Amino acid sequence: MRLRFRLGPFTFGKGGTRLSPWKGGSGVSVPLSKKKKGGTFDKVRIGSISAYFGGVPWRGETLLKSFLLDLPTNQYKTFHNVFLATPDGSTQIDHVIISIYGVFVIETKDMTGWIFGAKDQSRWTQIIFQEKFRFQNPLRQNYKHTLSLAKALNIPHDHVFSVVAFVGDSTFKTPMPPNVTHGYDCVRYIKQHNQELFSLVDVHLLVDLLEQKQLPPTAETERQHIEHVQNIAVNKTICTRCGKPMVERVAKKGANAGQTFLGCSGYPNCKNTVELPS
Repeated sequence: MRLRFRLGPFTFGKGGTRLSPWKGGSGVSVPLSKKKKGGTFDKVRIGSISAYFGGVPWRGETLLKSFLLDLPTNQYKTFHNVFLATPDGSTQIDHVIISIYGVFVIETKDMTGWIFGAKDQSRWTQIIFQEKFRFQNPLRQNYKHTLSLAKALNIPHDHVFSVVAFVGDSTFKTPMPPNVTHGYDCVRYIKQHNQELFSLVDVHLLVDLLEQKQLPPTAETERQHIEHVQNIAVNKTICTRCGKPMVERVAKKGANAGQTFLGCSGYPNCKNTVELPS
């Protein structure tokens, strides 16, 4: 038996919290938090017609897109849901903005609750109703995106800026770096960059190049990317070379210093490594 209780338009239960304002058979129902894995959907009903949308990702992406509309289109060129080929498969970037002030790579996080984290931590923490959930440091997750994009566009990596944009009812409980933003602060952070790094001609060339380099935004592209990520997850626990457990490590030197990867627990006898998915 599944127990739930309702307080005004809010419904609380084992699966999380939902906001469901209805009147006369019409209204909207959206998940505000999710405590366990499984399908979660936004539902809109008008009379006898119902529409369902994917849960958390749909809200976050749409909300951030609305914020980015405030960037002048004559200065900023925006791409959404960009797939790029990588040596080991593909990577997916939520938003890319090309301007004379640099290229901005945005990782969206639609989350609720309290958020704890630091730049050098491999895992951050989300707390909802005294329950803790760990998730990958989004700065490290976005680092691969910036590298892939800089390589695809053939531009210096220091001309590509990583931005993490939290949306939803979340609160930072630890100091965050300036490029970890909440809500509309994402746009404010981008506008703070006023040093010209590219000419207008460069911007047009970069826009054309990205349109050529990005993979077709089709269901097949997304399916292959998800399959790539799942294959990495399968190899996460067992080393494919020696059969010993794989463990999470942090690179201490080189171009990838500070980034998280999977290494064989049999090191140094086995030096097998696996790049974490983005």
